[in-house]
Amino acid sequence: MSTPELVDSLYDRALDVSAVIHFPLKLFSMYIIIKHSPKNMGALSYFLLNVMAWNLVGNVCGTILHIHPLFPAVCFRADGPLVLLTKNENVAKYLFVGIFTSLLNCALALSFVFPYRYFAVVYPHTVNKMRYAICVGATCVHILVSIFCFVANEFFIISNVDYPEKDDLPSTGASFCFWPGGWKKYVMASGFFVAMLAFGSSITVFSYLLRRHLTNVRSSLSKQTLELHRKFLAYLLVITAVPLIFGGVPIIAYLLCALFPSFRFSREIAMTCALIIMNHGAIYSFVSIVTFKPYCKAARNLLVRRFCNDVKVFQASKVWYKKGADINS
Repeated sequence: MSTPELVDSLYDRALDVSAVIHFPLKLFSMYIIIKHSPKNMGALSYFLLNVMAWNLVGNVCGTILHIHPLFPAVCFRADGPLVLLTKNENVAKYLFVGIFTSLLNCALALSFVFPYRYFAVVYPHTVNKMRYAICVGATCVHILVSIFCFVANEFFIISNVDYPEKDDLPSTGASFCFWPGGWKKYVMASGFFVAMLAFGSSITVFSYLLRRHLTNVRSSLSKQTLELHRKFLAYLLVITAVPLIFGGVPIIAYLLCALFPSFRFSREIAMTCALIIMNHGAIYSFVSIVTFKPYCKAARNLLVRRFCNDVKVFQASKVWYKKGADINS
């Protein structure tokens, strides 16, 4: 087995192992948030679930489709469980767009959290009256972003047959490509960078405004209420740092590798970034639970109760086995 084949094989196995780990962890975390969110969180728990749900959608697509970069060609080969079912490049292309769309919506969902928390603290009565409208509005934005991503792929993604630089394209199975040059290449990259900048700016601005508001009204709030708001803000900052570090940075690095595919080790760097991106949701779910006391306590009690039940069943089976052995003797 050659070195590239070995790297591809290790990459596929790493993605398979990741799927085994992050699916149970995410579903468990979502269950804890649904069942054990304190009432004083309001609708904030639904915004956290929104982030996890989009991340889960991306992981489902990423588990079915393993994306192998074919640098220096700006093309990607389809692998993973998908190729056992079909080698149609259009199916692979739409699953890739599904991954991209879920990542964008995940970042969008994260950018909703701080504006909502700010307005919920500053204008609580208005937010309570408009809760249904806020939910509908956020849903419409997600739908519009998703539609835009699937429509835009028709302009930016091309078949390997139409790829202009044939010398860079290896003979391979189902694959799809992006334009290697021209305005389409840079418009797509620029649009993604602008979107990430807008999401990051939203988080930064509203976290600053919320912190400043709490500082200005500290004399009119009780010590307990002020401390509660500060704890929520600290919690949001911690769980936001995880997708920014383990999601945003690898995505930008992956995009830079695609923009400069002739760069040395760009393929290996892109594959490493893809592994981090696929697992950042599991890290986010874990941190969301362990850094918030009500969630951590609920998860610990649930796991301890489950473990104790398993021990009781095991001990009971040993007793019955021993009785059966005594009777037979």
